[in-house]
Amino acid sequence: MSAPLPALSAVAPLLDRLPVAVWAVDRDLRFVFRAGGAFRHLSIRGRENAGTLWEFFDTKDPEHPAIRAYRKIMEEGPTCLRLGRAGEVISHGAPWHAEDGSVAGVVGAALDASDQMQAEQRFATFMRFLPAMAYALDEDLRLTWVNPALAQRLGRTGEQVVGRRAAELEGWPDSASHDAENLEVLRTGRPMVVRAGAVDDSGVAHHTYGYRFPLPAPGNEGVGGLLLDVTEQVIARRQGRAAEARLRAIVDHAGVAIAVCSLDGVLTEGNMALGALVGTTPSRLRGQHVDKLLRPEVQGQPSLLGELLRGGSARRVRRALLRQKDGGSLPVTVVGLQVRDGGREPLEAVLLVQPAPCAPVQPDASAPRDREDRRLLGMVAEGASDAAIAKAFGMAESTVRARLLSLKRRYGATNRASLVARAYQRGLLVL
Repeated sequence: MSAPLPALSAVAPLLDRLPVAVWAVDRDLRFVFRAGGAFRHLSIRGRENAGTLWEFFDTKDPEHPAIRAYRKIMEEGPTCLRLGRAGEVISHGAPWHAEDGSVAGVVGAALDASDQMQAEQRFATFMRFLPAMAYALDEDLRLTWVNPALAQRLGRTGEQVVGRRAAELEGWPDSASHDAENLEVLRTGRPMVVRAGAVDDSGVAHHTYGYRFPLPAPGNEGVGGLLLDVTEQVIARRQGRAAEARLRAIVDHAGVAIAVCSLDGVLTEGNMALGALVGTTPSRLRGQHVDKLLRPEVQGQPSLLGELLRGGSARRVRRALLRQKDGGSLPVTVVGLQVRDGGREPLEAVLLVQPAPCAPVQPDASAPRDREDRRLLGMVAEGASDAAIAKAFGMAESTVRARLLSLKRRYGATNRASLVARAYQRGLLVL
């Protein structure tokens, strides 16, 4: 019965330096060899020197799992066991033979896998609470593992889906071309972004975002996937874009001139009413500094923007002069507002610009001759064409152009925009 002993004895000094335990027992389960730095650690306290497996496991029951396993090894061949209360000891056993070829006993080795099990348990806990859906596929694209979030989405247990292909599972939250994309990941060994949308049986659209990535393993390549349901975020983003578009339409067509500027004073947005007051298009206003567009009415007075950002108030009102395209200046009233995002620090400023009210226009030679001129100026301010004005007044387009030319000359305006600005300035039009 000494067939394995010379070889084992030769490496015993080395084994004693390694975190393993190696032993041999005869057919009666008596220890004939033991070595390894982990033997004492893996032993049941107080039984490190037990003479038999019966004593080591403190049992007389022939059906004890360890006793039964060793009998099975001698009858059927090598096997792998997980011992300990939580299976934290990985043990390998194999029969060893006497010189006549008969089975003389079992030689075994064990490794403490407590650290590995702790890591596995932490990973399992992490995956159990992870809101994202995760899975692993083998090289045949069959599921080898899914986390609870994905199993719940599919309405099945993990055991019910392992071994099946994604195409066989109703409600799989992935793109329709998932098989082709997974094969591409296997072929290239590179990860891939997943963006998918699907409609469930109740007609609700779901949106998924995630990654596929290779899971290399010797002799069995695989693919892993991480999918996150972003339906709520997609809906919120769409609603945000719709709200932004509505706000943009309101601002663009508001009767009040509106300017949005950054904290350093650069104009980032301006609406059509502001363009009309200045005499240019809103797009040409972007990038200008607000201090060049609006200067204090009184020389030496601090800028409205600086006062707004330095002060504790989120709202300031100031009289100012609005520079116009033709070089003139239009007295205006400016309401400055701080834009804050839930905190105390301002993000940007919004300026509401309105022509300053003038004294009522007294009837004289330069005043509009009748209500038609006010009505005509109102239609010009709204952006009506010559044809629309002519139809509204029941006159020819040439007559409209002639009356507009007369009004421009009367109020010193060079174009329609400056004519509208002069009309607001003189109180002929009211915002």
